[in-house]
Amino acid sequence: MELEQQKKRQAVEAEQQKRKLAVEAEQQKRKQAVKAEQQKRRLAIQEEKHKSALRMIADGKLSLEKIAKYLGLDIKVVTQLAGR
Repeated sequence: MELEQQKKRQAVEAEQQKRKLAVEAEQQKRKQAVKAEQQKRRLAIQEEKHKSALRMIADGKLSLEKIAKYLGLDIKVVTQLAGR
């Protein structure tokens, strides 16, 4: 009788461990998906800043330094975008 109970306990523990691992795997997938989405957003924001800088450069009313300051870009990036 005790052997049967021990086997049942082991089976229950094995099932619990299996569920725990499945939950952990799902959580890891979600974390990776969130990180990927955050990276996409950062790239989209950076691309928008570059497009804005190019429009400002074409307008010619602001210095490259001010464009960099207003958009939060490095002056080297704005200079590269200006082709100088």
